[in-house]
Amino acid sequence: MSTRYSNSYVFSRAMDAEPRPADPVDTRVTLIVQLFLLALAGLIIALAVI
Repeated sequence: MSTRYSNSYVFSRAMDAEPRPADPVDTRVTLIVQLFLLALAGLIIALAVI
């Protein structure tokens, strides 16, 4: 219950902070990091399955 409340609270805070225009470089960096983490997770899962 409390974790769901804190998660929704953090999410709403992030949505409130959103309207300022995002720095394109910052957005690109976060996208690259997310893709890297996704590839890393996929590699770990593939190694675990093999």
